[in-house]
Amino acid sequence: MRWPSLVVLLLFAAAPAHANKVKARDFFRRGMAEYVLEHWDLALSQFEEGFKEEPEPAFLYNMAQAHAHAGRPAEAMSFYRKYLEMAPDAPDRAAVEKRIAELQPRLEPAPVIAAPQQPAPVLLPTVAPPPPTTPQLVTAPAPVEKHWSRRDKAWLGVGIGAVVFVAAAITITVVATRPSETVLTTEMNNK
Repeated sequence: MRWPSLVVLLLFAAAPAHANKVKARDFFRRGMAEYVLEHWDLALSQFEEGFKEEPEPAFLYNMAQAHAHAGRPAEAMSFYRKYLEMAPDAPDRAAVEKRIAELQPRLEPAPVIAAPQQPAPVLLPTVAPPPPTTPQLVTAPAPVEKHWSRRDKAWLGVGIGAVVFVAAAITITVVATRPSETVLTTEMNNK
C-alpha cells in the first residue's frame, strides 16, 4: 500500500524541479540581455529571480559582476564570496579571489593629506581602474530535455488522424471519379 503513494509523491516532486530549471534558464537569458545592454540593475533583478528558481552558483557570480559594473564594490565582493562558498572547487577561483582583492581598495577610506596653508585636512579621492570591458560570465545551466505531455501526445494523435482522414478522402474521390477500364476499352473499340 505504501509503494503507490510513494511513486505518486515522487512524480509530483519531480515536476516542479523541471519547471524551476526552465524558469531559471529564462531568467538567465533575460539577465544576460540586460547585462549586455549595460542595464546593471535590471540584469541583477533577473539573476536574483533565476537564483530563486534554481540556486546555481553562476547566478551569484553574475550578480557580483552586475554590482561591480554598477559601482557597488561592497555588494560585488559579497556576491563573489557567496559564489566561492557555494562553488568551493570553481575553476575560476583564483580569478575571483583576485577580483575581490582589486575591489577591496575601493572600500577603504581615502588618505588624509593636510596642506600647510589650509586649516582643514583635504581628502583625496581614490580612483580605481575601470572594470574590464569584456564581461567574464559563467554560462547558463544545461538545457533541459522536453518531455511529451499527455496534451502534446493527444494533439499529435489528432494531427495524424486528420492527415489519414484527408488522404483517405482524396483516395476515395479519385477512385470514384476515375473511369472504369470497361468504359475505356469500349470507347477505344468504338474509335
